[in-house]
Amino acid sequence: MGLEKGAVLIVDNHEGMPELIAKMLLCLFGFFSDCAGSFEEAIFAITRKEYILVISNNRLLGGESGGELVIQSAKAVSGASKTILMSSFESDAEIAKKAKADAFFLKPIRLKELEKTVEVLLAG
Repeated sequence: MGLEKGAVLIVDNHEGMPELIAKMLLCLFGFFSDCAGSFEEAIFAITRKEYILVISNNRLLGGESGGELVIQSAKAVSGASKTILMSSFESDAEIAKKAKADAFFLKPIRLKELEKTVEVLLAG
């Protein structure tokens, strides 16, 4: 069973975090990822390219929410997109459910958790 191939978008306003996750995905699956450091960059990317997977930090707008809007936008533009919302706050798991994210990660991201979740979401 192979994994679905396509574009991946990683969104996080913490400097270096999108690139770190992109390196993890490249090492694990050979995926090349686009990175966005803000809500605005993410929405710009989503409206111009179809992604099979969108991973977004939740608190993008000045420490507030925003990630759920990224998730909802990805789903609206491409219903085929799988989505993961991540946060340093366990309480944001409820926001992930409301946004209909396919998975929720509590930071720090663990490599094995990322690997297992992406395999399940993109199994083809």
